[in-house]
Amino acid sequence: MEKSKVGIYRVCNGRIKKITASTIRTIQHSMNIEEIKKKIQIILELPQLKPFGGIYMNPVLEEAKVAQIEKENRITFPADYRTFITQIANGCVGPDYGLRSLKEATEDLMWKDRTIDLSTPFPYTEHWNEEEWLNSIDWDGGERPTPEEVESYMDTKRISGCLQICHIGYGASYLLVVNGKEKGYIWLDSRQDYGGLSPEFNEKGEKLTFEMWYTDWLNKVVAPEKVWFEKSLQFIKKAFPKIEETDFRLMIYVLHKHYSGMNLATLIAQLYGLNPMDIYFGKEKFIQRENYDEQTIEQYEALTSGRDGYALIEDNGREYKVYFTLLPEANNM
Repeated sequence: MEKSKVGIYRVCNGRIKKITASTIRTIQHSMNIEEIKKKIQIILELPQLKPFGGIYMNPVLEEAKVAQIEKENRITFPADYRTFITQIANGCVGPDYGLRSLKEATEDLMWKDRTIDLSTPFPYTEHWNEEEWLNSIDWDGGERPTPEEVESYMDTKRISGCLQICHIGYGASYLLVVNGKEKGYIWLDSRQDYGGLSPEFNEKGEKLTFEMWYTDWLNKVVAPEKVWFEKSLQFIKKAFPKIEETDFRLMIYVLHKHYSGMNLATLIAQLYGLNPMDIYFGKEKFIQRENYDEQTIEQYEALTSGRDGYALIEDNGREYKVYFTLLPEANNM
């Protein structure tokens, strides 16, 4: 008798085909890869959207390499994280100091020579701290933990089964649990200031998965109004490379047809270090043509004779157009 073949199958073009583990992972998790890539690219093009932390995007990891690491550690990575490192980037711009590569995420930030054991399950399911021990220390009296106590508290074993995917700063980090009951969720490691280990939640009180955590941050950074503002500044500076030598009142006159009142006031304030409310309420006296030299006005207006443009941004399957004024490259003035 022929031995039965256990597995999961599907019918495709009249033929029965076995579904591989890789295909199952794809079916189980569908991430909007292209949307995430577009938004990361916006940050790469407009690094001022993220004022600190690295602006970078590493190459992806090969599927075979990830599968090998999983096999060596007897685990499978959460589907959303696995998709990210194999199809988007193995480390890139992200919260705080950015997403660490898979290799970096296994290296304990507190102990540079120690590697996190991914094969051992993460031991916690709710907030953990050594409250009794910490409360017994007379901090106000100058008492401090001994080196041995600190080493025990900061032991890498505390975060077994986790990737330290993001360095927040001063030793704090975000963890992604890859082994244990909390697999797939983001935790905060704040042991550096004796804050313990805590799961992360969103505003609805839901535990954060990797995708939720990363895309929540990404959507805030590339919010349409922020992209519009930075794009507008970028194009104005290109059109007027000597803008710092130009009277801000003249710039208000030249640009007032392209931008509405408060938007114009905010842009001018940013360019010249002024109070936007002063510009907004003083706009009417600044836009009188007779106040300026006609030849200069004509010269500047020629630089703003561009067309309206926009950037496409996708969010949760919906596409938005972020409009800004396209200003042509300026010749030497």
